Amino acid sequence: MRILRQIKAALPSGKLAVVAVLFMALVFGAFKFWDWIKYRVGVITVAMAMLSLNEWAVLTGIFCTVGTFFVNWYYEHKKYLRSTARDINCE
Repeated sequence: MRILRQIKAALPSGKLAVVAVLFMALVFGAFKFWDWIKYRVGVITVAMAMLSLNEWAVLTGIFCTVGTFFVNWYYEHKKYLRSTARDINCE
């Protein structure tokens, strides 16, 4: 009950019902395959509607920035390993 109050306080009014519906939708799936697909697409659509376009843009920017950081780190690390291996072989 305490957790529910914390979630309710953290979410704006009305969004708690949406979160509850999303949770129930993910837990209790439909039995037929196509009903399952339609149900999940509806759940995803509701989840996407919870954020505004600006919020989605911010999240996309954050994910792209983090992804760029890790890709750059990976290739710089490979370059560093290549250069140290070259230095070791030269000695």
